[in-house]
Amino acid sequence: MPHPFALAGLAPWILFSGLLAFTSLVPHPPSPLHLDAGAHPADAEPPPAWEPPPAWGRDVPDPEPTAVVLRVMGTSDEPGHRVGAFLIPGDAVAAAETERVLLLTRTGELVQVEGGESVEVTDEGTAETDPLFRLLRALLREALSLSDPSSGTPPAIPPEAHEEGPEPTLPVRPVRPVGERLVRSLTPRMEWQAEEEAMAYRIHLWEVDGSMISMEAGAATAWTLPPEVALSPGSRYEWAVEPRPGDRIGPRAAFQVASREILDELARELGGLRQRGLDPEGDGRLAAAAIFRSMGFPYDALDFLVALEASGDPWAPEVQDFHRRLVEELTSSDTQGAFFP
Repeated sequence: MPHPFALAGLAPWILFSGLLAFTSLVPHPPSPLHLDAGAHPADAEPPPAWEPPPAWGRDVPDPEPTAVVLRVMGTSDEPGHRVGAFLIPGDAVAAAETERVLLLTRTGELVQVEGGESVEVTDEGTAETDPLFRLLRALLREALSLSDPSSGTPPAIPPEAHEEGPEPTLPVRPVRPVGERLVRSLTPRMEWQAEEEAMAYRIHLWEVDGSMISMEAGAATAWTLPPEVALSPGSRYEWAVEPRPGDRIGPRAAFQVASREILDELARELGGLRQRGLDPEGDGRLAAAAIFRSMGFPYDALDFLVALEASGDPWAPEVQDFHRRLVEELTSSDTQGAFFP
């Protein structure tokens, strides 16, 4: 007969063996690490595929804008609308006590919100969209390309090869106007790159018949043609800059003066702004910039945006993007236009 103490020592092993035998009789599902990716019970449906919310990756149209901000005067500590912002139905135009907001609705109505007032922007229904509103939306909200397809791609400027030695002084290149672009003034402003050693500059202007006019332009890098050399509407010109002292004339650039017909059409468009009660030099600066750009005058459009910024009106992101695209168009080597040796 086994000794009681020996049986007591075997008791834990006997209990552990019994537990192992019991658990082997209880069915267990296989470990998740060993499941096939597509394995499902026969009577169970696979889980539905996850779909993103409607606003993620779906073509959900934005609400149709019904007004655009043309002018914001005054300041406020609370965030508000900015020039060029588009308002949708349900937006409230809240103006601070020192603020005045001017809106252009989709139907062409001008709405002025004085300080302390709040106007609810309502849906105009199926009313026809005003052409000026449509133009502003195309240039700002939809961010259409600003390149003029009729101008074609200008030829690239070949790199200049030079021998080993000191880096040669680069020729002074014209900056504005270039690239065959239109100018509306018969005495346009000319701008060019500076040269460190130049004491002054001389402008050379070639007319249609090939004759050249040379004019002293002073020491600055911008100069406006004097009235006595007013250009001819509809004519093409080339120009170059010569730093003084020296006799190195830089590469030529070309531009065109708008024809009488284009200038008359531009005058009608700006006159239409005034008839609406919009001053192109005041409340209508943003609208004037859109008109100038649509008619092929990017320099004038940029000038009006600069004047708008100087007036203190806060810009909406749409106007900031419009300004950025204008600057890129006028300074990019791909769109700046042809230079002539």
